[in-house]
Amino acid sequence: MEVFGQCRLCLTEHIKLCELHIFPEFLYTNVYDTDDHFYNVYSSKVRPSRRRNGIYERLLCLACERRLGDLETYARKVLYVDIRTPGVMTSDCFIIENIDYNRFKLFLLSLLWRAGVSSRPEFEAVNLGEHERFIRELLHTQSSGGPLDYPVVLFIMRMGSKSVMAMPSKFRPVHGFNGFRATMLGLSWMFIIGRHQSFPAPHVIFNRQGHLPLVKDNGKGMDFLHHWVSQILD
Repeated sequence: MEVFGQCRLCLTEHIKLCELHIFPEFLYTNVYDTDDHFYNVYSSKVRPSRRRNGIYERLLCLACERRLGDLETYARKVLYVDIRTPGVMTSDCFIIENIDYNRFKLFLLSLLWRAGVSSRPEFEAVNLGEHERFIRELLHTQSSGGPLDYPVVLFIMRMGSKSVMAMPSKFRPVHGFNGFRATMLGLSWMFIIGRHQSFPAPHVIFNRQGHLPLVKDNGKGMDFLHHWVSQILD
Protein backbone atom coordinates (compact mmCIF):
# COMPACT_ATOMS: atom_id res chain seq x y z
CA MET A 1 0.00 0.00 0.00
CA GLU A 2 1.36 3.41 -0.95
CA VAL A 3 1.72 5.94 1.85
CA PHE A 4 2.10 9.67 1.29
CA GLY A 5 3.21 12.27 3.80
CA GLN A 6 6.09 14.54 4.75
CA CYS A 7 9.64 13.26 4.32
CA ARG A 8 11.28 13.65 7.72
CA LEU A 9 14.66 14.49 6.18
CA CYS A 10 14.05 16.93 3.29
CA LEU A 11 10.63 17.98 4.70
CA THR A 12 8.92 17.68 1.31
CA GLU A 13 5.16 17.46 1.80
CA HIS A 14 2.69 15.04 0.19
CA ILE A 15 5.35 12.71 -1.18
CA LYS A 16 5.42 8.93 -1.36
CA LEU A 17 7.25 7.51 1.65
CA CYS A 18 9.55 4.49 1.59
CA GLU A 19 10.07 1.82 4.19
CA LEU A 20 13.23 2.73 6.09
CA HIS A 21 15.00 0.38 8.44
CA ILE A 22 15.64 2.40 11.58
CA PHE A 23 18.85 0.46 12.08
CA PRO A 24 20.15 -0.98 8.78
CA GLU A 25 19.51 -4.64 8.11
CA PHE A 26 23.22 -5.54 8.05
CA LEU A 27 23.48 -4.66 11.74
CA TYR A 28 21.13 -7.59 12.50
CA THR A 29 23.08 -10.21 10.57
CA ASN A 30 24.58 -11.99 13.57
CA VAL A 31 21.35 -12.24 15.55
CA TYR A 32 19.16 -14.00 12.97
CA ASP A 33 18.35 -17.64 13.56
CA THR A 34 18.23 -20.35 10.90
CA ASP A 35 14.74 -19.24 9.85
CA ASP A 36 15.85 -15.64 9.33
CA HIS A 37 14.09 -14.40 12.44
CA PHE A 38 15.52 -12.54 15.38
CA TYR A 39 14.28 -11.87 18.88
CA ASN A 40 13.26 -8.27 19.38
CA VAL A 41 14.16 -7.29 22.96
CA TYR A 42 13.93 -3.65 23.90
CA SER A 43 12.41 -3.42 27.37
CA SER A 44 12.30 -5.50 30.52
CA LYS A 45 8.57 -4.72 30.63
CA VAL A 46 7.80 -6.20 27.22
CA ARG A 47 7.88 -9.87 26.33
CA PRO A 48 10.48 -10.61 23.60
CA SER A 49 8.90 -11.10 20.18
CA ARG A 50 10.22 -13.19 17.31
CA ARG A 51 10.23 -11.24 14.05
CA ARG A 52 11.95 -11.01 10.68
CA ASN A 53 13.29 -8.21 8.48
CA GLY A 54 14.37 -5.81 11.17
CA ILE A 55 12.45 -2.76 12.33
CA TYR A 56 11.28 -0.29 9.73
CA GLU A 57 8.96 2.67 9.28
CA ARG A 58 7.80 4.88 6.40
CA LEU A 59 9.75 8.07 7.09
CA LEU A 60 11.61 9.19 3.96
CA CYS A 61 11.06 9.92 0.30
CA LEU A 62 12.88 7.78 -2.24
CA ALA A 63 15.70 10.31 -2.82
CA CYS A 64 16.47 10.63 0.89
CA GLU A 65 16.20 6.88 1.45
CA ARG A 66 18.76 6.34 -1.31
CA ARG A 67 21.04 8.95 0.23
CA LEU A 68 21.06 7.11 3.55
CA GLY A 69 21.39 3.84 1.65
CA ASP A 70 24.67 5.05 0.14
CA LEU A 71 25.96 5.77 3.65
CA GLU A 72 24.90 2.29 4.75
CA THR A 73 26.77 0.69 1.86
CA TYR A 74 29.97 2.41 2.91
CA ALA A 75 29.44 1.67 6.62
CA ARG A 76 28.91 -2.01 5.86
CA LYS A 77 32.33 -2.08 4.17
CA VAL A 78 33.90 -0.43 7.22
CA LEU A 79 32.26 -2.79 9.71
CA TYR A 80 32.69 -6.01 7.73
CA VAL A 81 35.88 -5.49 5.71
CA ASP A 82 38.00 -2.64 7.04
CA ILE A 83 37.54 -3.79 10.62
CA ARG A 84 39.39 -7.00 9.71
CA THR A 85 42.42 -5.27 8.24
CA PRO A 86 45.56 -4.71 10.32
CA GLY A 87 45.25 -1.57 12.41
CA VAL A 88 47.09 0.22 15.17
CA MET A 89 47.03 -1.28 18.65
CA THR A 90 47.30 0.96 21.70
CA SER A 91 46.97 0.15 25.38
CA ASP A 92 43.19 0.57 25.30
CA CYS A 93 42.13 0.81 21.63
CA PHE A 94 42.29 -0.95 18.29
CA ILE A 95 42.38 1.79 15.64
CA ILE A 96 41.10 1.27 12.09
CA GLU A 97 42.75 3.70 9.70
CA ASN A 98 41.88 5.29 6.35
CA ILE A 99 38.14 5.60 7.02
CA ASP A 100 36.27 8.28 5.06
CA TYR A 101 35.43 10.71 7.86
CA ASN A 102 32.52 12.46 6.16
CA ARG A 103 30.69 9.33 5.01
CA PHE A 104 31.10 7.28 8.17
CA LYS A 105 30.33 10.20 10.49
CA LEU A 106 27.15 10.91 8.53
CA PHE A 107 26.21 7.24 8.89
CA LEU A 108 26.67 7.47 12.66
CA LEU A 109 24.59 10.64 12.79
CA SER A 110 21.88 8.96 10.74
CA LEU A 111 21.56 6.09 13.22
CA LEU A 112 20.96 8.49 16.10
CA TRP A 113 18.57 10.64 14.09
CA ARG A 114 16.53 7.69 12.79
CA ALA A 115 16.10 6.35 16.32
CA GLY A 116 15.01 9.80 17.47
CA VAL A 117 12.37 10.38 14.78
CA SER A 118 10.98 6.85 14.85
CA SER A 119 7.62 6.24 16.49
CA ARG A 120 8.36 2.54 16.95
CA PRO A 121 8.24 1.41 20.60
CA GLU A 122 11.68 -0.18 20.29
CA PHE A 123 13.17 3.33 20.09
CA GLU A 124 10.98 5.12 22.61
CA ALA A 125 13.97 5.75 24.89
CA VAL A 126 15.56 8.05 22.28
CA ASN A 127 14.12 11.54 22.69
CA LEU A 128 16.40 14.04 20.98
CA GLY A 129 14.39 17.19 21.60
CA GLU A 130 15.94 20.18 19.82
CA HIS A 131 18.88 18.01 18.75
CA GLU A 132 16.62 16.24 16.26
CA ARG A 133 16.50 19.42 14.16
CA PHE A 134 20.25 20.04 14.44
CA ILE A 135 21.13 16.50 13.31
CA ARG A 136 18.56 16.60 10.51
CA GLU A 137 20.19 19.77 9.15
CA LEU A 138 23.61 18.09 9.19
CA LEU A 139 22.25 15.09 7.31
CA HIS A 140 20.23 17.13 4.85
CA THR A 141 23.18 19.37 3.96
CA GLN A 142 25.56 16.38 4.10
CA SER A 143 27.71 18.24 6.61
CA SER A 144 29.25 15.77 9.04
CA GLY A 145 30.29 18.40 11.58
CA GLY A 146 33.30 18.06 13.82
CA PRO A 147 34.47 15.00 15.75
CA LEU A 148 32.87 16.33 18.94
CA ASP A 149 29.51 17.06 17.32
CA TYR A 150 27.36 14.15 18.52
CA PRO A 151 30.34 11.81 18.89
CA VAL A 152 29.99 8.04 19.06
CA VAL A 153 32.32 5.79 21.06
CA LEU A 154 32.53 2.15 19.94
CA PHE A 155 33.52 -0.56 22.40
CA ILE A 156 34.68 -4.04 21.37
CA MET A 157 32.71 -6.38 23.60
CA ARG A 158 33.83 -9.76 24.85
CA MET A 159 33.73 -12.92 22.74
CA GLY A 160 30.27 -14.30 22.08
CA SER A 161 28.52 -10.92 22.14
CA LYS A 162 28.16 -10.74 18.34
CA SER A 163 24.86 -12.60 18.63
CA VAL A 164 23.49 -9.97 21.04
CA MET A 165 21.49 -6.95 19.91
CA ALA A 166 20.02 -4.38 22.27
CA MET A 167 17.93 -1.40 21.25
CA PRO A 168 19.02 2.06 22.47
CA SER A 169 18.62 2.99 26.10
CA LYS A 170 19.79 5.99 28.08
CA PHE A 171 23.14 5.57 29.74
CA ARG A 172 24.18 6.87 33.11
CA PRO A 173 25.62 10.39 32.61
CA VAL A 174 29.42 10.45 32.45
CA HIS A 175 30.66 13.75 33.91
CA GLY A 176 27.95 15.76 32.22
CA PHE A 177 27.85 13.77 28.97
CA ASN A 178 24.46 12.24 28.18
CA GLY A 179 23.20 9.97 25.47
CA PHE A 180 22.16 6.50 24.46
CA ARG A 181 23.76 3.10 24.22
CA ALA A 182 22.98 0.19 21.90
CA THR A 183 24.60 -3.19 21.20
CA MET A 184 25.13 -4.39 17.63
CA LEU A 185 27.74 -6.50 15.77
CA GLY A 186 29.66 -7.29 18.94
CA LEU A 187 30.12 -3.58 19.57
CA SER A 188 28.65 -1.37 22.25
CA TRP A 189 27.69 1.93 20.59
CA MET A 190 27.69 4.99 22.84
CA PHE A 191 25.90 7.92 21.19
CA ILE A 192 26.75 11.17 22.98
CA ILE A 193 24.25 14.02 22.66
CA GLY A 194 25.37 17.56 21.90
CA ARG A 195 28.06 19.59 20.20
CA HIS A 196 31.02 19.79 22.55
CA GLN A 197 34.16 21.89 22.81
CA SER A 198 36.18 19.20 24.55
CA PHE A 199 36.06 15.59 25.66
CA PRO A 200 38.16 14.07 28.46
CA ALA A 201 39.12 11.07 26.33
CA PRO A 202 39.54 12.49 22.79
CA HIS A 203 41.57 9.51 21.60
CA VAL A 204 38.45 7.28 21.67
CA ILE A 205 36.54 9.54 19.25
CA PHE A 206 36.48 9.04 15.47
CA ASN A 207 38.58 11.89 13.99
CA ARG A 208 39.02 13.77 10.73
CA GLN A 209 42.19 11.82 9.99
CA GLY A 210 40.01 8.78 9.41
CA HIS A 211 41.08 6.98 12.58
CA LEU A 212 38.23 4.94 14.04
CA PRO A 213 39.06 3.73 17.57
CA LEU A 214 37.45 0.56 18.93
CA VAL A 215 37.85 0.68 22.67
CA LYS A 216 38.88 -2.57 24.34
CA ASP A 217 36.21 -3.57 26.79
CA ASN A 218 35.45 -6.30 29.28
CA GLY A 219 31.79 -6.36 28.24
CA LYS A 220 30.61 -3.61 30.57
CA GLY A 221 30.86 -0.75 28.09
CA MET A 222 29.74 2.38 29.89
CA ASP A 223 31.09 1.27 33.27
CA PHE A 224 34.51 0.98 31.67
CA LEU A 225 34.42 4.50 30.22
CA HIS A 226 32.96 6.00 33.39
CA HIS A 227 35.81 4.55 35.43
CA TRP A 228 38.43 5.57 32.88
CA VAL A 229 37.20 9.19 32.66
CA SER A 230 36.88 9.43 36.43
CA GLN A 231 40.55 8.58 36.81
CA ILE A 232 41.47 11.45 34.48
CA LEU A 233 39.23 14.08 36.06
CA ASP A 234 39.66 13.20 39.74
